[in-house]
Amino acid sequence: MIPNNKKLLIFFFISLSSISAYSQTDINNCNAFKKGVFAYRDSATNTIREFRRTGKHQVETDKQTGVSIKYKIEWISACAYKLTQLYANTKDARKKNNSWLVYTIVATTANSYTYQCSCSNKNDVHGTVVKME
Repeated sequence: MIPNNKKLLIFFFISLSSISAYSQTDINNCNAFKKGVFAYRDSATNTIREFRRTGKHQVETDKQTGVSIKYKIEWISACAYKLTQLYANTKDARKKNNSWLVYTIVATTANSYTYQCSCSNKNDVHGTVVKME
């Protein structure tokens, strides 16, 4: 017979393992979003933005305004990436060249992911990106 304190310790470790297993995003699912064509709704402007992501770059286009921005993408972990703005086709957007943001993928489905960004303006930005192709 196992003493009560050992039962409690075993229960604690099993519970902790279960909780951490369900709270993490599956790394394999994040790999599906490293390349392709995607879209999301910009919460600041309420417009749909599309972007094409390759191995090292991401080009984002606002279909309504025609603003196009090119980023360098660096995967800093399996489910987190850093976007550094390299170029923009408007004077106003170019003011953010060389600025960067870090995004974390917090949940995935077969064709979408939910992200979170602790942006430089201290706002917690989050949303959903859908894979188009």
